[in-house]
Amino acid sequence: MTAHEIDPPEPDNADTAYGLVRATLSAIPVIGGPAVELLSLVIQPSLERRRLKWMDSIAQRLSELYAHGLPIERLMQDEAFVTALLRATQAALRTHQAAKLEALQNALINIAVSQTHNEVIEQIALNCIDDLTTAHLRLLLAVNDFPFTGFTTIADIVAQQLPNIGENKFLTGVLWRDLETRDLVNRGAEIAMPGHRVARPGVTRLGRILAALIRRQEA
Repeated sequence: MTAHEIDPPEPDNADTAYGLVRATLSAIPVIGGPAVELLSLVIQPSLERRRLKWMDSIAQRLSELYAHGLPIERLMQDEAFVTALLRATQAALRTHQAAKLEALQNALINIAVSQTHNEVIEQIALNCIDDLTTAHLRLLLAVNDFPFTGFTTIADIVAQQLPNIGENKFLTGVLWRDLETRDLVNRGAEIAMPGHRVARPGVTRLGRILAALIRRQEA
């Protein structure tokens, strides 16, 4: 199987929205024609470029797995993977950020090589990648990977792992609360320290699953 044998999906909601706007503008006297042409020049080529670039990248990653023995035929019959592919593709069309696109790719490939599926968890994870910013994902990975050897705060982690974000305490707080709301991180259980007890930040079980999904695994 080659990359060219993997067909892109059918047009999705983004294309439907584009068609609706185009039809609406066409009905407006005087400005309708020029507005429709402007819409075509700006939006349609961008959507198509994103779709083709995304599908080409996924095809290449799947081809690598195929070369290492993954039976593509199994994926063709794996409804959970097909659902994940369509969900990830919709999310990919909504972003231009390379880091988020890579996270979506990695999640999809990790789902592909999984022998067992928890479709609910996979869909929750893909929704998180779609909804959260790259800064959220970077913070999640930083907390997940940080070695806790003693008293540690969120500020300590961010200052060491994400200095650009760490300079903005307001942003750090917003990002952390968003991750907490999605049950991806928490402030952790209390641990005993000399003379007092403190709570250390950490990731939840769902957070660890998401962190593992968005990492690129070696073939």
